[in-house]
Amino acid sequence: MGGISVERHSDVYCKTMEVGYWLGEEFWGKGVITEALSLFISHVFSQYKDIVRLEAGVVTENLGSVRALQRAGFISEGIIRQSFSKKEKVYDTYSLSLLREEYFKSKIKKRKK
Repeated sequence: MGGISVERHSDVYCKTMEVGYWLGEEFWGKGVITEALSLFISHVFSQYKDIVRLEAGVVTENLGSVRALQRAGFISEGIIRQSFSKKEKVYDTYSLSLLREEYFKSKIKKRKK
């Protein structure tokens, strides 16, 4: 089906974790990764109280993944040129992030509705 994980950065970036995931093609376009991200983000922020930022990099051609991250609350920060290579091809990636304070503010707004 798929998988999702985080990896903590080190040294002066230790309050940031990078989110990574994959999903089998037969599950694409069904909201699976958006739901998984939402649950996973809640878990990460509740278990790692010192983490202030989650970030993700997505190949620019993978717009479905960008939309899933945005639905989960991530904000696009820009394009990192020629930062990813696969099968002898080099790609640009979108950089997206979600800050702890933004995440909890959006949860409070959702409760008030």
